[in-house]
Amino acid sequence: MSYTNSKLASYIKLSPNHSGQRTKAIDQIAIHYSGGVASVETLAAAFQKGKTSVNYVIGNDGRIGLIVEEKNRSWATSSAAVDQRAVTIMVSNSTNKDPWPVSDEAWDALIDLCTDICKRNDIKKLLWKNDKNLLNKVDQQNMVAHCHVINTTCPGKFLLGKFGVIAEKVNANLATTDETIRDTTLDNNSVTNEEVIWKFFMSKIGNAFGVAGLMGNLYAESGLIPNNLQNSCSKRLGLSDAEYTLQVDNDAYTNFVKDQCGYGLAQWTWWSRKQNLLVAAKAANVSIGNLQMQLDFLWKELQTDYASTLTVLKSATSVREASNVVLMKFEQPADQSETVQIRRASYGLVYYDKFVTESIAKKTFTDIIKTGSSLLLTAIINAAIKEIGVTEWPADSNNVKYNTGFYGHQVSGSSYPWCMAFIQWIFKKAGKALPYKTAGCLDLWNWYYKNARSRCKTSNPKPGDIIIFVRNAAKGTGHTGLVVEVKNGKIYTIEGNTSSAVAFEANGGAVAKKSYIIGAIPNLKGFITPYDYDQSSTTVTVTGTVVSYKAVVTSALNYRIGPGTNFTAKGVLAKGTIVNVIGEIESGAKKWAKLDNGTWCSAAYLQKI
Repeated sequence: MSYTNSKLASYIKLSPNHSGQRTKAIDQIAIHYSGGVASVETLAAAFQKGKTSVNYVIGNDGRIGLIVEEKNRSWATSSAAVDQRAVTIMVSNSTNKDPWPVSDEAWDALIDLCTDICKRNDIKKLLWKNDKNLLNKVDQQNMVAHCHVINTTCPGKFLLGKFGVIAEKVNANLATTDETIRDTTLDNNSVTNEEVIWKFFMSKIGNAFGVAGLMGNLYAESGLIPNNLQNSCSKRLGLSDAEYTLQVDNDAYTNFVKDQCGYGLAQWTWWSRKQNLLVAAKAANVSIGNLQMQLDFLWKELQTDYASTLTVLKSATSVREASNVVLMKFEQPADQSETVQIRRASYGLVYYDKFVTESIAKKTFTDIIKTGSSLLLTAIINAAIKEIGVTEWPADSNNVKYNTGFYGHQVSGSSYPWCMAFIQWIFKKAGKALPYKTAGCLDLWNWYYKNARSRCKTSNPKPGDIIIFVRNAAKGTGHTGLVVEVKNGKIYTIEGNTSSAVAFEANGGAVAKKSYIIGAIPNLKGFITPYDYDQSSTTVTVTGTVVSYKAVVTSALNYRIGPGTNFTAKGVLAKGTIVNVIGEIESGAKKWAKLDNGTWCSAAYLQKI
């Protein structure tokens, strides 16, 4: 069994209160109430002690917090049998008294979170019959009310009375075969909404940052579901997404324009925009929930009524820049706070990573090879290059894989800057961990200065050196990176927890390549040469195609540090040797294969098996 956590969580504070990894697969959801108005921080703090916990909390403002990872069994329902199988959620109330209602923001977040849990854990549909005798009979009822397990008022009259509505809303989100979603001009019905939307706007806008920023906002508004009715309106009108859409299509519901309910991809709410949307649907003779019609309508709006927004989308140099202009100029919700900006940009980064970063990574790879250098130096530099573009998630959280690897578990918060954790990670990845494990940049410098002073220097940087910056000497804080190239009076570094901005930047949240003028490096402490390797060699950059197969060597042949006979041979592969090939490149008239140990050999003497 494999488990993941929801990316909807913008706050992480893990509780020690759990029983370790589950013994059962996740197949149900248990919803609890907090018994009062609370923020995610307040709810999370409550689970740092005592003997209870949940997997997720939802604050009154709709923010979601991760408390116990889904892989672990929380202590929520007073039943081990239930907790082993259920993802447990505690929702803040909007008042401190019966019937314990929840805010619209918390309600929307609950629907989104339940949908996400179902998708990731292959729960096809939420089932609710309000029958305590069906506890753990998930083929008939897979939603759990705490009051069905023990004598308690949880989850309160309001939420308990809405379990059926929750199931309906979540199931509508999961129902990818709904006719209003299926009714598009696509030839391939297996294509997902996000793929359709990405391709449509890339053909119009032509800038991946702009498209990702736009899609992140659309996801925040509607989950990219074209027949999505604002959750609070669904609650008020007593209509599901599909029912509302059908009644509008059939003219049975006549208040579509003036009902002030958000609808569709962009959750159009203002009466004039909804009126134009309705006119567009009737002119095209399609459902009001038709995906292609809404994309065409949205594009027309951007061109005619939001030209300044479109200009930024076409020229944006980051997902955050594009996301913010959509948030503030196009969607214009009441809450445009920094928290909302970060959350929406993080949604956009998911699409950027999926359609840009991941697609490129799957097709090609780039290696920097130092001719004559040791394999260690090559491995260290290549390990760093492969991480360019990785970001912490959510933004400003310090929740990133390098911290997880360094500390042995997921961490977040301002106490966990990760530039040094990144350096520790790439050296370990290259097969040669640093001799001193620390997350402190100046701490590493001090250790080397005390124990191997000859490896510390303030000039003459070379590839493979660790650069150390001073941020605040009094507080002992610094920044660091790996020197990967030195040429034309500049050094080029790859740094963690920085940004692609030209200026020096620590705590920027991403892995990026930077450059500095030698002799004018800001905040420089010095350079550490952690190991002995040849640093004076020529740099060669090669780009190849990612592959994956096993092969047998058909004739004894050399394996080299690069793809070509001009690269130094490191040894001989005997006939009959089995190798793992992870990349290929055409070099001259020959094809060269990259092996999983980082070396290369001629593909002409390999036979796939």
